[in-house]
Amino acid sequence: RIVIFTSVFLLLLLSCAPQALPDKTKLPINSPTPQPGVPSSADWRAVWEKTLSEARKEGRISVHTGGTSASTRDTMVKVVREKFGIEMEFLSGRAGELAQKVLSERRAGLYLVDINIRGPVTALNVLKPAGALDPLEPLLFLPEVLDSKAWLGNSLNWVDKEHYALYFLAYPSGQLGFNTSMVRADEINSWRDLLNPKWKGKMLLQDPTLTGTRWFQVMYSSIMNVEYLRELAKNEPVIMRDQRLMVEWLARSKYPLLIDPPTAEFEEFFKLGTPIHQKTPKEGGYLTGGAGGLTLFNKAPHPNATKVVINWLLTKEGQTVFSQASGSPSSRLDVTTEFINPWSLRDPAVQYRDVRSEEVVMQGIDYLEIASQVFGHLIR
Repeated sequence: RIVIFTSVFLLLLLSCAPQALPDKTKLPINSPTPQPGVPSSADWRAVWEKTLSEARKEGRISVHTGGTSASTRDTMVKVVREKFGIEMEFLSGRAGELAQKVLSERRAGLYLVDINIRGPVTALNVLKPAGALDPLEPLLFLPEVLDSKAWLGNSLNWVDKEHYALYFLAYPSGQLGFNTSMVRADEINSWRDLLNPKWKGKMLLQDPTLTGTRWFQVMYSSIMNVEYLRELAKNEPVIMRDQRLMVEWLARSKYPLLIDPPTAEFEEFFKLGTPIHQKTPKEGGYLTGGAGGLTLFNKAPHPNATKVVINWLLTKEGQTVFSQASGSPSSRLDVTTEFINPWSLRDPAVQYRDVRSEEVVMQGIDYLEIASQVFGHLIR
């Protein structure tokens, strides 16, 4: 009887005990079916908790970026701070200039940056040969991130064979932006329509001689050809380096056309309700990751915070936050696209030229000289 009474008493006591509240800072992970090479639940959870504890002590992560909007950066800062207690410090600028800044700092013995969130052209062509990067793959350990079925093409989109660089976005690019109060949607259906003398001096074009611009390379090598580009140059497109200003000029009806609109800036002005839209001419465009790329600096000053942020960013939750803030679709197949504009959605019926491979990225530098020969005389 004593034994029975004691057991009943303990059961009652346990049933009345207060239940532990969920920790908001815990990572909500969708655990997929175990796969070969993917750590067990016990393994990765232990690594996560230990890494997160150390990351909070470091308290911050330093990020170089480019092509991301201010609203995207602000969103990431807010979410990561609230979720993990980690400050994300962004420095935005041109890839080549920031790369030289990093190399100069390193010559002085300073290691100040953890990761790049941007296209990896300069990282692979400049920083990797200079020995400033580490492979990214060894940092990834969450099962949700390593689940190949979650990603477009059934794998993480590694750019290079050594897995230093990764693209986590995938969307159509190389399109034509137009002011809807000045141009009808059906007025230009082919890239060749831009050769019409009526558009002479009325088109804006991102400077194709800058590292990381992909439009010229793809137009030259696969969509059109160099003869077409020379004819286009005769129509005197206005070439600019200030991406925000060129979209503003389109939105303010200063110019009717913008070739290869910059994603973040175009999204920003479209959300403001300005009369701008974009379309893919019938010859097609290409699939890019844009600014949605990752590379890792070696000797990173905040290694644990870096590990936490990178792994979280590649989860469904992290990709949803970044994708919604940037307006660009993720390479993850389980991330909703309901907030993505039609021109940024992948069309299953279209065969895109995929420029997210190492071969295309590494060849990008080679086309800059040709772009200078074709359009250089128009650059002010």
